[in-house]
Amino acid sequence: MAGNNSLIGGGLSSLPFTDRVIIVQFLVIMFLSINFLLIMTFFRKECFYTTTRYILFAVTLFSDSLMLFVSNILLILTYLEFTLQVWICIIISVVVLVYNILTPVTLTAMTLERYVAICMPLRHAELCSTRSTMHCILIIHGLSSVPCIVVLSTFFASASIGFYAQSKLCSVETFMLYRWQDHVWSAVHQFYFLIMVIIILFSYVKIMKVAKAASGEDKKSSWKGLKTVILHGFQLLLCLIQLWTPFIEAAAFQIDFMLFIDFRKVMADNNSSAGGRVSVMWNDNTAIIVQFLVTIFLCINILLILTFFRKECFYTTTRYILFAVTLLSDSLILVMSDILLIFSHVGFTMQVWICVVISVVVLVYNIVTPVTLTVMTLERYVAICMPLRHAELCSTRSTMHCILIIHGLSSVPCIVVLSTFFASASLGFYKHNRLCTVEIFMLHRWQDHVRSAVQQFYFLIMVIIILFSYVKIMKVAKAASGEDKKSSWKGLKTVILHGFQLLLCLIQLWCPFLETAALQIDFALFIDIRYVNYIFFNLTPRCLSPLIYGLRDETFFHSLKNLFGFYKRNI
Repeated sequence: MAGNNSLIGGGLSSLPFTDRVIIVQFLVIMFLSINFLLIMTFFRKECFYTTTRYILFAVTLFSDSLMLFVSNILLILTYLEFTLQVWICIIISVVVLVYNILTPVTLTAMTLERYVAICMPLRHAELCSTRSTMHCILIIHGLSSVPCIVVLSTFFASASIGFYAQSKLCSVETFMLYRWQDHVWSAVHQFYFLIMVIIILFSYVKIMKVAKAASGEDKKSSWKGLKTVILHGFQLLLCLIQLWTPFIEAAAFQIDFMLFIDFRKVMADNNSSAGGRVSVMWNDNTAIIVQFLVTIFLCINILLILTFFRKECFYTTTRYILFAVTLLSDSLILVMSDILLIFSHVGFTMQVWICVVISVVVLVYNIVTPVTLTVMTLERYVAICMPLRHAELCSTRSTMHCILIIHGLSSVPCIVVLSTFFASASLGFYKHNRLCTVEIFMLHRWQDHVRSAVQQFYFLIMVIIILFSYVKIMKVAKAASGEDKKSSWKGLKTVILHGFQLLLCLIQLWCPFLETAALQIDFALFIDIRYVNYIFFNLTPRCLSPLIYGLRDETFFHSLKNLFGFYKRNI
């Protein structure tokens, strides 16, 4: 990627201090407050700052807090168009570049600590003493400095002496004077993450072997360590996402600097009009990849649906019936969206009135899953906080009524979108031939805003319900004892899972903002972004989310294994 020096001069004069910056400040303050709370907790007990894993956890807290603070300052300076001399920017960037990689390296070290604790318990006290931990922290900082040294070394070798005195907006792009420097930087990062992934997989396999061979308390401890390693792997994946963002930003930067800014600040206004511009199609390779993924995800969902119908206890129990509703809803959306994608790929147009009929199904069932997840959360709340009324409120008959209510509530956004379209479109428009997408119903900008407002209102209500259920179940879990306590905490984890599933659904709500911003700049870019969003935020959650839920439920999991003949036991 080329440096952004030539474009910064007059390109940022139109960047106002908008609501987006205020939103970022709010989020940064909230995240910093959470981190500071955890740091204060760390210093309250001696066992925390004398135990390796807690010390390393504190290192990640400090690192993340420092990154939040410094990156937020740079964001504000950018929006205020406050330039710095390059040599000052270098000093600031040293901190950013080092601590940006420090968290994933520390997570890898924490994984190795769990490996030593479980697979080499007799040497754990020796290898993970407080003194050894301090040495480990120094090594972590040394390893985290390598990408920074590489970036700055290539910059020092390329920049002229006079360049250091120039005033620039401070960003890492300032140091990328040639394209090969960007490739070197990317290669170093990818090499680091490859090594970290190998270490985590190695630790996972070793701990898995110990967990299978252990018994009693050792087995419980080993499996707990295994889950910790999986958590570190997930955290590392989140860090890995940061590695992908420069590629998207670089692609946007080559097209338009304002688009680059919009991507960097997450989203732009949602204002779209597809008209008759849909002439650029996805290439054959991307379409084949999507068909492959859709086939796999549909097979998994069908497998889960077949498991549901194998046992009477599943289709007579409220939570399993609602789970089946999400499976059917997600499968239907997978099929319908894939058909529309194929139509777009081959350039198949249809009259608008036919598209309206198809879109009713897509718009309704796109919202059915998050509404059903919210109802499943309420069912857990009733089961744990109102156990005497659970049988009455969650009977099979009540569940059928509930499903009707879910579909009724899920129809409201569809009714809103189509009502505004019917009020705006002329009669002749229904006979026009168009590629079938939801954008053809957005004839005016206000229609897009109305749609967005309705969806955000829905998700706000759902989040409030899930938080309410979480708090109530938390109180019951703390007050319970014995089996009741175990059941309550399991219910609490289920509510958290529903919250995570709802978050995946919420991500889909953000996608149109990015797509709309790209559509205003370049349609080919719009197609590429829609493809990525479709894969990661539409297809994948609709398979992984129910799969995780199904595997987590012990009864359902045993029945699923029995379907393949791996588990021989009556449930």
